[in-house]
Amino acid sequence: MAAPLKQMKALTAADIDAIIQNLETELSTTWAVYGEYDERLRWSVVKIVPWAERDYDSEPMKIEGAIDALDAYKKVMERLV
Repeated sequence: MAAPLKQMKALTAADIDAIIQNLETELSTTWAVYGEYDERLRWSVVKIVPWAERDYDSEPMKIEGAIDALDAYKKVMERLV
């Protein structure tokens, strides 16, 4: 005998607004950081863009929770130290 399907709760306008707000917050605080290595194999930042605008042809470092590009840069430097 098959297990009964769980009934999903209907979404209200408030639920949808909360989902959209969470997505907007996530997209506005997530950054794609691109870098390159120099001849001494030191990594340096080349470009920082919002995650939604990242280049899908390359693999950037994903930084979450940064309020702007400068904050993303600081978080990258903390990781590298």
